[in-house]
Amino acid sequence: MEEFGVPSEKIFIFPNYAPENYYLAKRKKLPDNPQKIAIISNHPPQEMRDFSQKAFTRNIDVCFIGMDDNFQFVNQELLNQYDLLCFYR
Repeated sequence: MEEFGVPSEKIFIFPNYAPENYYLAKRKKLPDNPQKIAIISNHPPQEMRDFSQKAFTRNIDVCFIGMDDNFQFVNQELLNQYDLLCFYR
């Protein structure tokens, strides 16, 4: 980033705080067309809410997890329940 003119004092590296078992866990075989989708965000964009309505008409379950929706602790067991995960900050 410094090569592109970003001052070193403006560069911060945040480690991945997810435990190692989150990304080393063996995943189930996923379907060709996801049927269960989790959108994890405290502030999901409106287009994701619009998408969830369209997905519902195709029998696709979209679950919002976050401060304003289904607020719960996100762990490996929860994530493994879904075919597709979307994270938004």
